[in-house]
Amino acid sequence: YRADELKEQQNQLQQKSGNLQNESNSLNYKIQLLNLKIRELNQEQNDLSSLKTRFKLEQKASIQPFHKGLFSQNQIQIYGYASLNDLRLTLAHEFGHALGLKHTTDPKSLMYPRLKEQDIHNFKLTDSDLELLGSIYSSIKENH
Repeated sequence: YRADELKEQQNQLQQKSGNLQNESNSLNYKIQLLNLKIRELNQEQNDLSSLKTRFKLEQKASIQPFHKGLFSQNQIQIYGYASLNDLRLTLAHEFGHALGLKHTTDPKSLMYPRLKEQDIHNFKLTDSDLELLGSIYSSIKENH
């Protein structure tokens, strides 16, 4: 009778051992997936660091971005935007540069170098913006 109990205990222990082995295999698989995810996140972090370095180098090259955008060499680049209105304002500012407009000192102006006091939801050209446009139109008219 004692041999039967020992045999039953041995069977239970073998079953527990098999269950633990299955659980160990499952955990090892999850570890592999997590390690893969860590490698992907590290790559993304490296990519972001590279972009950050490149952006800082562009700023050091005396390029003055309008908050999240840049007009340079006949190309407009948008680095990001918080809303469609933010994107519209940034694009309008960069289009101003594409037309030849320079920055103004009026913080409400579309051509102010940073997003500051502009009405992001319903922006309009200020007097200083219109003066810039007028000066460009006048110089074109004088040259033709």
